[in-house]
Amino acid sequence: MFTFCQFELNHHSIKLVYPDAKYATGLYEQVAANRATFSQWLPWAVLMHSTIDEANFLAQARTEIATNELILVVILVDEQPAGMLDLHNISQLNHQGEIGYWLGTDFQGQGIMTTALEKFAEKLFVTGQFHKLLLLADQANKSSRAVATRVGFQHVGTLKEHLFLNDRFDDAELFELIAPTI
Repeated sequence: MFTFCQFELNHHSIKLVYPDAKYATGLYEQVAANRATFSQWLPWAVLMHSTIDEANFLAQARTEIATNELILVVILVDEQPAGMLDLHNISQLNHQGEIGYWLGTDFQGQGIMTTALEKFAEKLFVTGQFHKLLLLADQANKSSRAVATRVGFQHVGTLKEHLFLNDRFDDAELFELIAPTI
């Protein structure tokens, strides 16, 4: 298991680790238990029907990681898969990418995602490969928007009817975080 980073928070050991097939069952269980909530914001949640689907997703993610199209980590809380955090739509030319994340509801409200996103962003900026991180959140997804704000992402605008979710177009809030200057 390759660990991207780790930290302690509220007596929990948190690790951000690269995806491995051994996490497929735990991740699928999180998706299945949270499907109703997740499907409000994450269109893929209704498409994940089994541990095999999750294992296939993780295999595809590893392929995209190997070709520098994606950076994805599994969030482990006390060694239990609790969610994911990723950088996708990576532009090498512009030194930027778009953040995505989800966390099981049993783990929410404890600062786990906020701290995980802070650590993730710090690591991405330290590499020197990224200058800006973008984050899109459905306008109605107050929790996701709050995480972005707590981490220091700045709201830069609203993209009208940008996300197609549950047979309708929703507005998306666009946030950005620029690498600190040294």
